[in-house]
Amino acid sequence: MSQISAAENRIIQSDSNGWRLLSYNEHGREAEMLRATGGQPLRFSAEFALSRRLPAAGKLPLKYVRMVVCGWSHKDAAWMLGLLLVDELAAIRGSRWCEIATWPDPDPDVFAELAKQSGEELAAVIGVRFNFVPPRQPDASAPAPDAPLPTLPIDMDEWLVEQAAGDNIILSRTRRWRNRRYLRLLWYGLLTAIYVALSVATIQSDLALPNSGIMLPSPELLPYLGLVAALITLGIALNTALDIAYRPNRLLIDAVGGRVVWLYGNRERRQIDADAIESVYVTHILRRRRGQVVIDHSEINLHLTDGAFRRIVYHEPSGNPPMPGHADADHIEDYVIALRPTAQMSAAQTTALYIARALGDTICYYDQREK
Repeated sequence: MSQISAAENRIIQSDSNGWRLLSYNEHGREAEMLRATGGQPLRFSAEFALSRRLPAAGKLPLKYVRMVVCGWSHKDAAWMLGLLLVDELAAIRGSRWCEIATWPDPDPDVFAELAKQSGEELAAVIGVRFNFVPPRQPDASAPAPDAPLPTLPIDMDEWLVEQAAGDNIILSRTRRWRNRRYLRLLWYGLLTAIYVALSVATIQSDLALPNSGIMLPSPELLPYLGLVAALITLGIALNTALDIAYRPNRLLIDAVGGRVVWLYGNRERRQIDADAIESVYVTHILRRRRGQVVIDHSEINLHLTDGAFRRIVYHEPSGNPPMPGHADADHIEDYVIALRPTAQMSAAQTTALYIARALGDTICYYDQREK
């Protein structure tokens, strides 16, 4: 059995039967916080569930765990071991990250191997991928220069990314976004009118509805089902109208003021201070199509210091373009890495790097997944 100490009086025990996280109080009394057994749901204490916003029942099926991640936090000067959870659970918790253990020390080399070993053993027990994120390398005397970022503006179909005053970045909804919303509003408005007209005309007429071939016990219900459908399409149309009228249509990355501001026209709707932002995440959901790896859709999220993720851009590129630099169509790997400028980058990756740079060179991560 391997036994590894972690911060806050934690002990990690691992053997062929499973993986455990134990806590010891000032009297040396042991309490099990987390247990992992092959093929079984993760089991954890009520205290662990409450502090990590996990199910109060104390069990988490493994299908909700995407991978085990061990990485160095420059802000905390510590190794962090945790789980990256699926989006379904992240939407409920407010974060995909679930911290398990930490190893603080100014020197990242001190606990690197212990933290990595703990993560590898946990991933092996529960049968998920393990991702190791090493510290960013310090500047050397002659570092290899990053590739220059493509010049702005960047056309992201429904977003236009431009340089504003100073180092500020502005993302604006394009005319394509508005036109698509107007067409959607027109379409669902038309469907609503058709459903209402047909249903009312049928109710007010003496037309006999046939019984043959109709799955309903009473065909007289059909006009009323039409009215229900009209309410649904009306709801979609109203939601689209509100989207056009009130949804922020510009996003300002204020490098001078150190904040991210959502705008409707020139009116501020909300903002997040740069001090509350831990990092920038750009995510690509990839899939195979006709022998190529293409981008299904992309997201840019702000990872906040409280662990939550705030999405700022959702991008579905027209025509699902090939993923730049991805030549192997037979293999799509899920991983999270620190993103640096390269010669081959997507529009979303480039935009995320510009945002991170405007926020005071905040670290930017690339999250790749297969659909």
